[in-house]
Amino acid sequence: MEIERSLFWQLSLARKHLLNSLEKDLDPTGLNVPQFVILRITAREGVTSPGTLADRLRLERPAVSRFLRSLKEQGYLRSRRSKIDARHDELRLTAAGERKLAEVEQHYAAFDHRLAEHFTPAELDTLLDLIGRLANRL
Repeated sequence: MEIERSLFWQLSLARKHLLNSLEKDLDPTGLNVPQFVILRITAREGVTSPGTLADRLRLERPAVSRFLRSLKEQGYLRSRRSKIDARHDELRLTAAGERKLAEVEQHYAAFDHRLAEHFTPAELDTLLDLIGRLANRL
């Protein structure tokens, strides 16, 4: 089998193109994809920790720390020592972070809509089911 026709190769290539395209779409917002995801996870799950974010993003903690530092410097996140465990910080979105997230989510929704336009509703349902099945088995 040619590697270019393998499932792994095609999924890897698609991921690369998707991330590059989304980065370009988010560029006007001043955030990159990991920063957007950090804001989104923090907003949806409430208080979270840097370690939890690193695990969820499947990134090394130093990389997540750099993204967090940038988001804090821009005024989108604030941290404080955990009341439960003083060895850990808890993260929360600021009001500016909530506004920035709303702005970035509009760009993301438009990006996702453009992707979905390439498929019929039935094809999109099938594609999402198949990707979900694959992800849940790995």
